[in-house]
Amino acid sequence: MKFRLLFASTVIPSFTKFKTPPREYIPFLQAVLLLNNQEIEEYFRHRGVIPNKSLTEFVSADALYDMNNTLFRSIFADTDNILPPELQNNNQCLNSLRRIGLEHQVNCSIYVECAKEIELQIKQGINPSVVKERAKNLVRYLYENINALRFNSEQLNKIMRIKFVPTERNIRNQFYKKLKEVSLFESFENLCSRKYMNICWTQCPLFDENVELTSSFNEHYPGIDYPSADNIIEHWFVIEKMAKGKSWNRNCKKELKGVINEIYQVMNKISEHKDYELLIRCKIDQPEKRIFLNGDDPFDEQNWVAGRELIFGIQEDLKEGMYKVKDNLKEYKELLMLAGASEIAPPRPPSPNPIFDQKDKLFISLQNKLEIQNNKYHDVIFIIGKEKIGANKYVLSAASTYFDRMFYSGLSESTKDKPEIIIRDTRPDIFRVLLRWLYGKSFEEAIKSVLHNIPAGQSYETYYLTFLVDLLKATDYYGVELKDEVEDIIINSSHIGVTNVCDILKRAKDSDAKRLKDFCEQYIESNRELIIRI
Repeated sequence: MKFRLLFASTVIPSFTKFKTPPREYIPFLQAVLLLNNQEIEEYFRHRGVIPNKSLTEFVSADALYDMNNTLFRSIFADTDNILPPELQNNNQCLNSLRRIGLEHQVNCSIYVECAKEIELQIKQGINPSVVKERAKNLVRYLYENINALRFNSEQLNKIMRIKFVPTERNIRNQFYKKLKEVSLFESFENLCSRKYMNICWTQCPLFDENVELTSSFNEHYPGIDYPSADNIIEHWFVIEKMAKGKSWNRNCKKELKGVINEIYQVMNKISEHKDYELLIRCKIDQPEKRIFLNGDDPFDEQNWVAGRELIFGIQEDLKEGMYKVKDNLKEYKELLMLAGASEIAPPRPPSPNPIFDQKDKLFISLQNKLEIQNNKYHDVIFIIGKEKIGANKYVLSAASTYFDRMFYSGLSESTKDKPEIIIRDTRPDIFRVLLRWLYGKSFEEAIKSVLHNIPAGQSYETYYLTFLVDLLKATDYYGVELKDEVEDIIINSSHIGVTNVCDILKRAKDSDAKRLKDFCEQYIESNRELIIRI
C-alpha cells in the first residue's frame, strides 16, 4: 500500500509539472483511481491533480462538478468545471473522485457557487436564452428544496444579492406604462412579485412569471418579494403625475382608480407601524404633494389634493385648501393624518340621560292597580266564594280571547258597567295567579305570595302539586297559554310518584293536558307492578 502511495506521489508530479494536462495522463489517472487506495485518495484530496474537461489545467476535485447531477449538468455542461468524459463516464473512477471531493450533491455552499456561475455566464455574454433557462432551473431547485437547504445568514445574504434571477420584461397589458427598465437578471433583494405589480411597477423589477416565489419559499423567507415603502411612495408619485398628464385614456378610469386605491390601502397599512412614520411624513406631508384623489375622476386635476388640505369631520368644503374628506378616502385615515390632514375635535358629550322605559312603567302600574282592591280602576268584579277580586276588562280582553269574548261580544257581562261575575270550581289563590299572569307577570312571580301561605299540616310538595294541577284545570278552562308552562312544570317535577300518578292522570284527562296524560300513562306502564301493590 505504501508503495502505491509512493508511486503515485512521485509519478503524479511528473505530469502536473506541465501547464496543461497531457492526454496520456488520463489513462494513468484512471489506473490510479481504480486502485481505490484510501491513502492515495487522501493525497489527491487537497492537490490540483485532476484535469478539467478541456485539459487546460489541473484543479482539485472539489473545483469540478459531477454531470450525473441534473442541476450541475444544466449549469456547467458548457464550462470547464467538469471532468473529461473518460473520467465522467467511468463509474469506478467517478466513485473514487466523489470520495476525493468531486461535487456531486447540492448543499447551501454549492448552491451559492451555482448562482455565481450563472452571474458569471451573464457577464461572459453567453446566449441569454440559454442562461435564462439555466437560471430558471436553479431558482426552481431552490423553491423545490427550500426545506432541505438551510442557509445561514451569510449564505442567504449572498443568495439575495447575486443577480441570477430572471426578470419580467414584457408585460402584455398596455395599461402598465413606464415599466421599470431592468436587465434580464436581477437579485432577489431587488425583485418584486407580479402580484404586487400595481403598487410598484415603475420602481421595481418583477420576477419572471416562471420563477414567481412559491408559498413554501415565502413561509421560510417572508417579505422577500414585497416592495419597500420608499419604492411604493415613489411609484405613487409617478402614477399621480401620469394621471394628471393624461397618460391613459378614459377607458382606463376604472383600472387606474383600482391602482390608486390599492396604493392607498397598502400605504395606510404601513402607516400603522411607527417605524415608517418619519419616512412617510417626510415624503408626503408637503403642500406641493397633491397626491390624494378626493373624488371620483382621476383625470380631473381638481380632484387631486394635498394631505394637509383635507379635514375629517366637516360636512362640506370650507374654502380653497380646506376640503372635507370624501367617502373614497375616509378609510385611509392613518395615512392621511401622516400626510398632514386635520380632524375636527368636538368636545366629549355629557353622559346620556337615563333611558325611560314606558313598558316597565306600564307593567308596574298595572300590577299595582290589580293588587289594590276596591279601587276606581276596576270595572269588573269576580266573586269566588266569599272573596271579591277586582280587575280591568280592557286589560283582560287584551290578554285573553276568553275574556275578550266575555266583555266585548254581546254577552250579558258586556252590557253592564261594572259586572260581577261568579267563578265556580276555582280557588281564589288560583284565580289570582291567573290574573297576575294575564297582567304580565311571569309564572314564578305570580305564584310567590301563594306558596308562602301553605295550610298547616300539609307538606310543601303535596300542596304545590295540588296547586299546579288545579291551576292546570283553570288555564284549560280559560284557554290561556299558561297551560303549556304549567304542564311542563308538572312533568319535569319530582312530585309525581306511584301513589299519586293515577289521580294526576285523571286530572290530566279532565284538563285535556295530552302531554301530561301520555307521561302518566308511560309512568304507570313502567311501574305497573308497584302501583298494583299499593
